[in-house]
Amino acid sequence: MANATTDSRSESNNGFHHRVALVAYELYERRGRIDGRDLEDWFKAETIVNGGPSEPSV
Repeated sequence: MANATTDSRSESNNGFHHRVALVAYELYERRGRIDGRDLEDWFKAETIVNGGPSEPSV
């Protein structure tokens, strides 16, 4: 049985994952939907979501 702390962390992780997924998809679209760079997009999105340097506006 999960406790409140575990549930809270799980919800937080789900929110983080969702935000990263949205940013990664946006990066993919900005690149013209070219396949094969999904991990690069994901890691860059994690950095952006964590407050690191963002992708320059096009």
